[in-house]
Amino acid sequence: MTDNPHQPPARRSAGAKLRALLVSHPDVKIALFNVNWIVLDKLVAAILGLLIGVWVARYLGPERFGVISYVLALSALLSPIALLGLNSVVVRNIVTHPDSADTVLGTAFVCKLVGSVVLVAASVFLVDFLSTDTAVSKGDHPLVLFILVLGVGTVFRSFDVILYFFQSQVQGKYFAMSNIFSNTACSLSRVALILAQASLLPFVVVLSVNNVLIASSLVFFYQVRKACSIFRWRFDFSTAKSLMKDAWPLALSFAAAVIYLKIDQIMIGNMIGNKELGIYSAAVRLTEVWNFVPLAIMESIFPAIIKLRSKDRGTYLRRIQVVCDVFVWTTLGIGALFAVFSDDVISILYGAKYAGAGAILSIYIWSAVFVFLNAASGYCLIAENYMLIGLFRTVTGAAVNVVLNLVFIPRWGIAGSAYATLIAYAWTSTVSLLVFRRTRVYAIMQLKSANVFRIFLQVKRLVS
Repeated sequence: MTDNPHQPPARRSAGAKLRALLVSHPDVKIALFNVNWIVLDKLVAAILGLLIGVWVARYLGPERFGVISYVLALSALLSPIALLGLNSVVVRNIVTHPDSADTVLGTAFVCKLVGSVVLVAASVFLVDFLSTDTAVSKGDHPLVLFILVLGVGTVFRSFDVILYFFQSQVQGKYFAMSNIFSNTACSLSRVALILAQASLLPFVVVLSVNNVLIASSLVFFYQVRKACSIFRWRFDFSTAKSLMKDAWPLALSFAAAVIYLKIDQIMIGNMIGNKELGIYSAAVRLTEVWNFVPLAIMESIFPAIIKLRSKDRGTYLRRIQVVCDVFVWTTLGIGALFAVFSDDVISILYGAKYAGAGAILSIYIWSAVFVFLNAASGYCLIAENYMLIGLFRTVTGAAVNVVLNLVFIPRWGIAGSAYATLIAYAWTSTVSLLVFRRTRVYAIMQLKSANVFRIFLQVKRLVS
């Protein structure tokens, strides 16, 4: 029986459309395979962080959990000194000039190593300065020693340049396996510490050892690859100048991002105290559990984004719109669930000592919407080479967060800090993009994704 040429073609199901897309786009299959590994890594880390992290928080109690949260936030605040904003720049350079990989990696490694040493010294000075006559310093906790222990682990993060290499090759499975191994080992170690009724210092040591294990695993996977060896890395001064010239806006942007991500915890610790910071941090940790999703996706598809933008800008923009749609729909659903059941979630996971964290969680959970969108737009700005615009939005976002925390914390305590951080996230991810004509397209994409009527039409189109 011959087909009727006048008969309209049969409508394909959503599954058939998806399979056709995968078959016709080999790069999509590779990216999705890479995403699967990265998501598996982050999922394991999220599960272990949730289960073991909650157990650790219950064991330590709000007071000591607040101390370790303060030290981690302070260490993160200075981490841009060690990272130097090199990650995306190194990935871009290896993708565009693969023959120079050994020089790029060797140069980036030396730069990060120097930055890590400076980080340790700056951390010791800053924690000694901030912990003098402040709320967080009350209690018998050797904060300088804690920072030194974390700093040793940070030095080993210089080997993260190997991660950048794997990202450029869309081979995230190696870093995923390294993370899964280290997170599992360290989680088991924390369980042992709880059972042994250990003090606070060993928990800090385990956090530092985690970085050492990740670095060791990365070196192993890199060395076993054909034609890859860290002994072939070369430092080149002109390459260092070129990398830092391209990376400094990203480094400053990342520094500002860390400020608006972590400054709330630093300010609560200094202005209120350890116990309140512990309660606040418990809510923050539950929100941050989901933050791996957008980063895993965007890190994996970043090389494909760069290639697609140069070939077909229209398709590139349509793909970014799909990413924004998925991010918004997912986070709105998560936010609604947590907002309704926040008190129950805190009671079940953390217990009565953390009762005040439920109100914070119901506010803070909505920041996930803007964290997801910020990840998407951030990588787009890198692809467009809008480094200074990215710097503007994170610097202004950090300023908004600091100012609002100074105003809100004295009036409303830790709830005020949650509102301040939520507003700062909204500014950075969406509102700031409206300031510049070149980036308004990304802000409009985000606003389209929040259009309920458009969501209905998109779902209807997919299933039809």
